[in-house]
Amino acid sequence: MGLRSSRVCCFEALKSIPVVFILSIVAWSYYAYVVQMCILTIDNVPKKVIYLFIYHPLLFLFLWSYYQTMFKPLAGPPSEFYVGEAEGERIATAQTLDERRMTLLRFCRRANLPVLTRHFDGSIRYCFLCRCIKPDRAHHCSLCGKCVLRYDHHCPWTNSCVSYANYKFFVLFLGWALLFCTYVAATSLEYFIVFWQGIANARGVCSILHDY
Repeated sequence: MGLRSSRVCCFEALKSIPVVFILSIVAWSYYAYVVQMCILTIDNVPKKVIYLFIYHPLLFLFLWSYYQTMFKPLAGPPSEFYVGEAEGERIATAQTLDERRMTLLRFCRRANLPVLTRHFDGSIRYCFLCRCIKPDRAHHCSLCGKCVLRYDHHCPWTNSCVSYANYKFFVLFLGWALLFCTYVAATSLEYFIVFWQGIANARGVCSILHDY
């Protein structure tokens, strides 16, 4: 039991690495943009204020949508899609595929479940791990360990499934991330060019001194 819990903790820590990486980049970029560029480099006070005034709302919206995407609780199938213990045992121990197919079909009809999607062989989709009938577009995520409604994919950068519950926030996160990065790149481009020109000039001086 102790070994298993240790493996689970290690696995959870590994899944958090991409999120920590993203947050580290955001923290570093905040220091580079706000402190190094706006406070220490830009001399024009109105320009400095405008840059910071626009930057912080964009950063807030980016981080807010990122947070919502990560921590919005995943939506699982409704309770009526879960089979009882006896029914689940009957499905798991079915001798033939036809017997299992008929058991699932009877359960869906009895519970009046609106299930249209089928397996390639025509059988109703069933999750043996969760013991539930899979609603249309629902899939079992092996990383989250549960069936998820309107499953799109598991995103390592948010350590969460992009699905029914957080799909809107994921799209907002992508949009705000694009706008935030575009704004930072556009406003810092001139200072980035000056910075690299300074390095090039310094290298040229060093080369001249070395030749001399």
